[in-house]
Order: sequence, then C-alpha cells, then structure tokens
Amino acid sequence: MLRPPPPDLELCLRRLSKRDPGTRSKALRALREAISEGSNNGDESKDGNQPSSSSSSSCRPVEDVESLAPPLSVLLPRLALDAARPVRLETARLLRALSSRRTHSCLSCNRG
Repeated sequence: MLRPPPPDLELCLRRLSKRDPGTRSKALRALREAISEGSNNGDESKDGNQPSSSSSSSCRPVEDVESLAPPLSVLLPRLALDAARPVRLETARLLRALSSRRTHSCLSCNRG
C-alpha cells in the first residue's frame, strides 16, 4: 500500500489541475526540483535555470517518489498533450527526472 505524498509534493500535484498554463508549468518545475533534490547531476535547462544545489547531499526517499505514481498516471497524459508549450516541456523534463531517478546511485539511497 502506497502512502500519500508528502505535503510539499501534494501541493505541487494540486497546482497541476489549475487552468492557468503558467501555474501548471511552475508546479511541474517545482515537482521536478523536489524529486531530484540532492542529486546535482549538472543538468541545466534551456532557459538557464539550474537545479537547486542548496539542498543536502541526501536524496528524497524512494517512498516519496513512489507515492506520486497514482496521481501522476492520471495527470501526465493530459499534461503531455497540453496546448501550452512550456507545460509540455516541463512535463518532458519531469519524466526525464523520474527516469534518471530510477538509475540514480547515491550512497545514502543505497543504504536500504
């Protein structure tokens, strides 16, 4: 049984269902940064924003990321086909962050 998402991730998910494309884009960016926090892999987005490197060296627990699966499975198809280009781009970046998280090899993550 999956536990519910943490409050910060739940807030991002709630913002994904808003009508404004800017709000959805910001929510996707915040979700991506929250998922990949602590894993500074040097990715730099096209608009010059770098992932936050001020977070600690440990990654978000796998259970937190796994708790996003049910709500994201409903939201992602709609976001991937969104009329606004920034929303589609951020959706692709979120999927990339999720897939790179799958192959992430942080020492604190592998303690389990």
